Amino acid sequence: MSFRNFLAISVLALPATARALPPAPVLTFAQALGGSVVEPAQVAPYVYVATGTTITTYDYTNITRPLATGSTSGSPVRGAITGLARNGKFLYASWITFRGAGGIAVYSIADLAHPKLLGQYTDYTTSAVLAGQGSAVANSHLYLFDGSNGVFVGSLANPRHPSFTGPALGYGIYQFQQSYVRKGRIYMTGRDFIDNSDFQIFGTATPSAPTLLGSASLDGYASFRIKVAPPYVVGFGASVSITDVSDPAHIVSRGSIASPVATNGFVVGNYAYGVGGVGMDIWNITDPDAPAAAGHATIDGFDTDVTTRLGTGALLLTYTDRILDVDATNATKPRVVSIVPVAGGVAAKDVALVGGQALILQEGYGFSVADGGTLAPLGRFDANLPRDPQARDFEEMAIEGTSAYLATWGYGLMIVDISSPLKATELGRLPFPYASAIDEAGGYAYIGKQTNGGEFIVVDVSDPAHPAKRARMAMSAVSRIKVSGSTVFVADDKNSLGGDGGLRIIDVTNPAKPVQIGLYNGCAAAKDLVLDSANNLAYVACDNGLHIVDVSDVRNPVVRGIYSRSSQTVAVIGGRAFAGNARGFDEIDVSNPDKPVLVKQYTLPYQPLALRATGDGRLYAFDGPGGLFTYQDGAF
Repeated sequence: MSFRNFLAISVLALPATARALPPAPVLTFAQALGGSVVEPAQVAPYVYVATGTTITTYDYTNITRPLATGSTSGSPVRGAITGLARNGKFLYASWITFRGAGGIAVYSIADLAHPKLLGQYTDYTTSAVLAGQGSAVANSHLYLFDGSNGVFVGSLANPRHPSFTGPALGYGIYQFQQSYVRKGRIYMTGRDFIDNSDFQIFGTATPSAPTLLGSASLDGYASFRIKVAPPYVVGFGASVSITDVSDPAHIVSRGSIASPVATNGFVVGNYAYGVGGVGMDIWNITDPDAPAAAGHATIDGFDTDVTTRLGTGALLLTYTDRILDVDATNATKPRVVSIVPVAGGVAAKDVALVGGQALILQEGYGFSVADGGTLAPLGRFDANLPRDPQARDFEEMAIEGTSAYLATWGYGLMIVDISSPLKATELGRLPFPYASAIDEAGGYAYIGKQTNGGEFIVVDVSDPAHPAKRARMAMSAVSRIKVSGSTVFVADDKNSLGGDGGLRIIDVTNPAKPVQIGLYNGCAAAKDLVLDSANNLAYVACDNGLHIVDVSDVRNPVVRGIYSRSSQTVAVIGGRAFAGNARGFDEIDVSNPDKPVLVKQYTLPYQPLALRATGDGRLYAFDGPGGLFTYQDGAF
């Protein structure tokens, strides 16, 4: 007997005068994986990589086969990690949330291979809005850089719980994203609100009273990212530019040379390496006033988000879930010595179980293939699309038989053979820019978009190699599509022009001539949709709540119950609905659809992009920069 049934029987057995117990939550947290990346910390041969809310340790003793030795996936921090600093046997991670919370997490690395979360603290300021965007250790003090409140100094007399004073420097021009410490100086780099690349140099001669020694702002297109290599700062973007910071009070621009566009770079000795585009471009900066081209390497560092020096080269952490170790011992002929996958993915969007494996849709390239139980990476499908993030952006997928149908915002429809997921191959494609929602049934794919005008199309995929558009319908802003037999249910959002949406019900008996036969407009902005065909119910996440709609008469849908908190996404497991919102998601007892009852609220760092139930009792929360969170229903 499941715990849920046991509870129901127990409640029925209560004396008439006793008050019934509230429903018990069914979910338990399992693990957090992936999310946004920041510059790692190192204690050779170990590298500590922060993604989202967790830290993973890699042992680079054998640089050709680095090993993941430990992870804090079972004990995530409350926000997305923004900076990582080390002092002795401790790591310090700054973190923030979507709601303006933030703090410092403290880890022990007494066992270098296995970091352990000791605590997380928000007591560095009483400000109502926190924006801890970076951290650094200099002169045995911890510095927390808060974009809203300034620079705070932490005493490490008790390294397990730093005691902060400040702000030592008030809020000003500071834009904190990555830190570099050398000879007591802290160099902070980042992007500002007009998308320029800024850096600030702080002196810590008096550790408790840091001073701003100098700062500069570089053109954000010419220098998309900047790397500190004292006495210079090197910018990478549409050019390679060199700035002399040997005297922080008199920062001087030196040489610059046009280059293929790079999203990042690194410096080793007298050479600068631009990465993130097509291959790697190498520049000799021996003469800072006249940098010169020194070669090109066919290294796939596409969409590199973070770089950090490692040994005689660098690690490249990409938005496409790869950690590349590049050896630059031969300066003009760098080589990749290892590639490590990012478990969970940097920007996961959707998931499906196929056999014993999990297919996790990833924004930047296609999908990763993971172990269905542990989600340990096994392989990946890389779509053959242009090396441009705007031409990609995978949004949603539908699985039917041995095929996966992928909605790609930057391209359209892509059909993939997943009969053997680790050897997935493309079957066909159809251009439909800004695709955001998809489902498939009976040889037809139904696709919707939101950008530049909402639209719903029907695509014949009976011949996957030659998919053909059969029909289209104008809509407001399609956010989710579910098919049941010859009926398609569409969650249609409001659009930027003020057009209303709702739950639209489309008859596709003749797919070439779809007809809207029903509309539930109890909410004008439908964000997500789960269909319970067995009970003729649609769960619609709306701007004004979670609506439970009776669709037994598709021409006249009728609301059964409303859970009044604004919802952005929804998933259903048994008699429970899970509705995503700005704080995380709520577990709602919907065993009586007329009277939904809140059971528990679950907090996430960001507003979840999607919630997905995979039929095995697991719930996946896709939290953007916060990563991928998994939960298990104890009743299964």
